[in-house]
Amino acid sequence: MASLRQQKEAFVSGHAGTTIGEVSAVAAAPVVLLLLWRLMQHPAASGAGLFHRAGPTAAGLALEFAALVLPQVAHLLGLASPAALLGGAAAIAAALFATQDSTDDALSAYRASLMLGTCIAILGVDFHAFPRRFAKAETFGTGLMDAGVGSFVAVSGLAHGLSAAARAAAAPQQQQQQQCFPWGVQGGRAIALLALGLGRVLATGAADYQNHASEYGIHWNFFLTLAALRLLGLLLPWAAGSGATAAAAGGAVLAAHQWGLSAGRLIEVVHSQGRGGGLLSANKEGLLSLPGYWALQLLGTAAGHAAYRVAAAAAAAAEAQQPGRRGAPPGNGASRSGINNGLSVRVKVAQPQQRGPTLRLLAQLAAATGTLWLAYWAAAEAVQPVSRRACNAAYVLWMLALNVQCVALFVAAELGLPGTMPHLMLAVSAAMLPFFLAANLLTGALNLAVNALAATDAAALLLVSGYMALLCGGVVTASKWRQRSS
Repeated sequence: MASLRQQKEAFVSGHAGTTIGEVSAVAAAPVVLLLLWRLMQHPAASGAGLFHRAGPTAAGLALEFAALVLPQVAHLLGLASPAALLGGAAAIAAALFATQDSTDDALSAYRASLMLGTCIAILGVDFHAFPRRFAKAETFGTGLMDAGVGSFVAVSGLAHGLSAAARAAAAPQQQQQQQCFPWGVQGGRAIALLALGLGRVLATGAADYQNHASEYGIHWNFFLTLAALRLLGLLLPWAAGSGATAAAAGGAVLAAHQWGLSAGRLIEVVHSQGRGGGLLSANKEGLLSLPGYWALQLLGTAAGHAAYRVAAAAAAAAEAQQPGRRGAPPGNGASRSGINNGLSVRVKVAQPQQRGPTLRLLAQLAAATGTLWLAYWAAAEAVQPVSRRACNAAYVLWMLALNVQCVALFVAAELGLPGTMPHLMLAVSAAMLPFFLAANLLTGALNLAVNALAATDAAALLLVSGYMALLCGGVVTASKWRQRSS
């Protein structure tokens, strides 16, 4: 009879994934929850808004957790339908159209929702309540969890592109100096990620923890992939020096990578069950997928540069339409209007006459999304189906299309029902890596303490909800400590 570890490994192996449409619908659920939360804050609801007075207090944060996190837990455990949430969002957006100032941050809101959903999934997948079609596909396929690592890399590239473009616009000379000396903080982060990756290898081995080897390999893991991408960025900073170079380098790397997978038949090596005795063969998935992830990061960086230009133009146009501002020099509209803070796109829609530029921004994001989906379809049909395991061209284009689409949805939500970002999402967005590390540690501890395979659906809901409550409570507490010490 198989050991418990073998049973757990088999439980998350051999799956075929789900449809692209279902993954997109699930990815849209956080936007719906944010809209519903904003509706309860809106002045049209209960006078000043049901949660309007709820600040960063224990009660207010508990309400945010109940409104934004618990529905995702139920949703990802297969206990709630996405159709009702999507329908609710459409009704809200149609009923209430931008009447107040917006201070939300579309990219940061998406980053936080992505992290929350990922952390729910990494524990939830070990329970029977979690739909097997959401688990990672074994070879070709598009499971919900296949989108996790790719989305983090794509969003990281997008944020880097926005930040670099903002610095270049504000101080071109300073930007050039920063590119000439890329080490320092970035080198420290790469070393920290490398230490986390190696520490995870040692910890899982010492605890005899289950390891789904076909994800990254015997020893490789997500932290090592992130560390390798950091090191590539440090060693070859010119590749992401501008939007044009990032697009060219990303396209070239992706083309060469796909050629190796197709013509060089490396896809068969990645998908084969056999492994040699060396470290390279033992970790073939993690190593052979690296070029694809680097291409994804570079193309995400190029998208960030492009998004900055579009957002800056929208900001300048919106500011020019403000009373008393006509004829003012355009300058850097992004920095003055708050459309870009260097790390994220912000949409400010205060008056009806200012919606035009933001609608144009949204239209351009929608056009980019449509173009990327067409490119994905062409790659998946004519070149090779999606393989997260190999990070092939179809997977890279899927990740770009899905993530640009999600950012566009958050921008649309901001246009339809603007408001401030929940305190919980702010805290998560400001501490992405520590939050994810804590989730991994807590997931490991719970899996060692509890036999998830024997848990009922009700027990799974209780355990995953409690786990998320601990994570969210911890990140908010840490955020308050940082604010007090600053």
